[in-house]
Amino acid sequence: MVESAEFSQFYETCDALGITIVIDNFDQKECDLQAILSLPISAIKVSATLFDNVTSDAATENFVKRLIIAAADNKVVVIAERIERQETLEVVKQLGIRYAQGFYFSQPKAKAD
Repeated sequence: MVESAEFSQFYETCDALGITIVIDNFDQKECDLQAILSLPISAIKVSATLFDNVTSDAATENFVKRLIIAAADNKVVVIAERIERQETLEVVKQLGIRYAQGFYFSQPKAKAD
């Protein structure tokens, strides 16, 4: 993965302002994890589509486990998205993911007036 000068400048500006970069909705099993994790990101939000089959599909489970290990090695936080049931939360916990978001925890809140 080639880092462009434009992206480097964008990252430096964000970093100077205290803004972190997060990859959202990540669900690519066919990718170069090291290339993605070499980007200056602070977290990856993993799409719920990966958790839908993780207990019944060994390839998906292995990919998620590799992602978690590689992310930890690169000091990148892994966040599970769209946790809507206790069962999904238990799977996420068993995989070692410490952060999660979804309707299981809270429904969307109305904007305060």
